[in-house]
Order: sequence, then structure tokens, then C-alpha cells
Amino acid sequence: MGGSQSPEESLKAAEINETIRLSVQETSRRDVEEDATMERAIQENVPQLQRQQQEAADHQAEQENSRQAIAASETEAQRHASEALEFKKQLERVMAQSVLEQ
Repeated sequence: MGGSQSPEESLKAAEINETIRLSVQETSRRDVEEDATMERAIQENVPQLQRQQQEAADHQAEQENSRQAIAASETEAQRHASEALEFKKQLERVMAQSVLEQ
């Protein structure tokens, strides 16, 4: 976690680091070196987990966008079908009227 972070990102990073520290502390066997190694290993995985979490959120958003597009397409298709049916009925009425007038 590095460089130029917003205050929210810095706060989140601090919260993550504190959570990691507390987690390591809870599972500690009082081996300082092992605890430090475990803490580093967890911290190294945090960016990957955050990327995966963002990818999952992006995927979910894409699915929702696709669902909305499909729903809009279905609505549009139903509207076109309804208009086509109405046009067909009007055409049949005009043809019937034309036959009667002859």
C-alpha cells in the first residue's frame, strides 16, 4: 500500500493493518519472528484480495447492466410486436372496408 492515498484509503489501510496485527496477535504462539512473518505474508496478500474484491464488484455491476439491457430489449420487442399487431389489424380493417366498397 503506498504512494499517494486519499484520507479514506489511508484510514482503510490503517484499519486493515490493525486487523491483521490483532489477528496475528490472537493466533500468536509468542514467537516474534513467526508473528512478523505471518503479518508480512497477510499484508502481501491484501492488495490481491482487494483486486479480487473489486473484480467481483465489477463483474456484478456488469451482470446488472446486462440484465437491465436485456429487460429493456424485451420491453422494446414487446412494444414492436404490439405495434405490428395493431398495424396488421388496421390493414385487415382497411382491406375489408375496401372489399365492401367495391
